[in-house]
Amino acid sequence: MRDKIDLFLETVDEQIACKLCHEKINDELRGHIEDKAEDYRSYGLSEEEALGRAIRDMGEPDVIGMELNRQHQVRTPWPVLGIIGLLLVIGLAELVMFEGGWSSLSDLAYSLSDGNYYIWGLGLLLLVIYQGYPFLLKHAGMVVKIIGIFCGVLVVGGFGQRLLASCGSENMTLYRLYSSGFQTLILGLGVPVSAVCLYRRRAGGCQAIMLLTMAQAVYLAALRLSRGFRPGGSWIPVLCLLLTCLGIELYMAVKGWFGGSAGKAIAAAILGFAVLLTFWAAPGSQARELCNRCIYPEAYAANSTAWDDSYNNVLIRELLGRAENFGEIPLSEEELRSYGTGEWYYGENGTGHWKDQRSGETSGADSAFSSFSVYQEYRSQFLKNPTLEDILPDKYQSHYRAAWGVLHYGRIPAAALMLLSVILPAALLFLTFRIRNRLGRTIALSGSLLLTLETVIYLIENRGYQFSHFSNLPFLAEGWSSITITALSVGMVLSVWRYDRVVTEKERKGTEAAETAIA
Repeated sequence: MRDKIDLFLETVDEQIACKLCHEKINDELRGHIEDKAEDYRSYGLSEEEALGRAIRDMGEPDVIGMELNRQHQVRTPWPVLGIIGLLLVIGLAELVMFEGGWSSLSDLAYSLSDGNYYIWGLGLLLLVIYQGYPFLLKHAGMVVKIIGIFCGVLVVGGFGQRLLASCGSENMTLYRLYSSGFQTLILGLGVPVSAVCLYRRRAGGCQAIMLLTMAQAVYLAALRLSRGFRPGGSWIPVLCLLLTCLGIELYMAVKGWFGGSAGKAIAAAILGFAVLLTFWAAPGSQARELCNRCIYPEAYAANSTAWDDSYNNVLIRELLGRAENFGEIPLSEEELRSYGTGEWYYGENGTGHWKDQRSGETSGADSAFSSFSVYQEYRSQFLKNPTLEDILPDKYQSHYRAAWGVLHYGRIPAAALMLLSVILPAALLFLTFRIRNRLGRTIALSGSLLLTLETVIYLIENRGYQFSHFSNLPFLAEGWSSITITALSVGMVLSVWRYDRVVTEKERKGTEAAETAIA
């Protein structure tokens, strides 16, 4: 007779699209059937008769399944997915143009193959959308352990590098192994895991904030002990991490989720952020110098190596000042060559200076070249028929997408494209604050806030305010790490949105083992 119950439940499950709900619904229906059967047994009916009547009383299983499916449907934000699809198409199209356009089928095929990280990003995005939220809740503790292991690798590898260097040998592969990949892991997985940790420990009030602050301090200390990282080179990822966690803490404090005094929680969050930022920026004067190079690049570009960050900021501001509202920036071949070689800035009539051949003193010259004329001769092989791409800074394909759009198409068309890139994080924030369960909203906030910060910083950098390390423009800035972080963050927000009404309380809380591991 128990087989009839299983058959009944299987028929119900067939009508319910959300497989995640099957176990919960089956438990509830089985409980109802057992209760009814118990009532019939109390009237003297046999086990088989009691179960049979109980099942018949439930009604037709396919009808029950259809009604339950309406109540447990996952939600799909199609407008947001449409924006993502459009951004992916635009990003891939721009990559094709950067690689040589549509001049031949072989060139097109090469360009598309060079952008295989878009295929990876799309696959990862879909995987996270469908499984990200349940996976994170069940395996948050495992992710914390993995991050801890990577921190250990950073420290051990850093000391290993120093030991090898002291012996006159150095294995560059060691720290290349954990350079950008580790940053990607922290931003893509560490941020939502931090949100889970903070929420699950919210009853501790300020203590929960202190625990998260200590965890971030361990991460920053690992970076400092690692030979593969420089404070300046990882400023933007660290800043995005700290600001995102601060935003989550402040939101939870304002909502009163920590219990006790909201003011104390806000003060603890701000104090923790200030301590961490000071710890990261304190050693040496590099932080202040980076800020000055970003805001006042002219003071450094003339006295530094050509084509460094300071010069790039000066160049981008110069070019954007000459851009048109519509169409490509009007530059003659002479002007293109002058910008491409740096003569406009480092030449005799420029603001910067090359080597004074009479005195032999060097100011602003690349150490690889004896004079401006030598450098100009070197660069001229790339400027037989100069194009706009020849004068832009290195990595313009990923770092200067917004500026490239302005210079190629004009301010207004580029503004329309950038508006599309801004709409995505705005839409994610909109979805975040419509999520009903608090844990889910906290996790979604981590992803949407991170992408919002990265987008804003990227657009500021493209105005000629580059700060040591480039941020990420979701689905438009190319590269494996950029696409991975975007896919993980966007996917997690959409995953929480889908499962907001169907994830069980047990799944929201996770296992006790995971909570213990996070603590």
